[in-house]
Amino acid sequence: MDHERRIKELEDRVRSLDRNICLNAISVILLVLGCFIQMHKINGIYTKISEIIGVNNQLIDFLREVIRNI
Repeated sequence: MDHERRIKELEDRVRSLDRNICLNAISVILLVLGCFIQMHKINGIYTKISEIIGVNNQLIDFLREVIRNI
């Protein structure tokens, strides 16, 4: 009887440990996924800023040409 109870306790511990390992793995995956999403957003913002800078430079060049031709 005592051995059966001990075996049952060990099985419960193993199940609990397996659950914790799975939850930790899922947490790590979600954390990495969140980091990739944030990096993608930052890259998108950087791209938009680069586009704005390009348009701004074009506008400055255009205004220089207008001023020179006045």
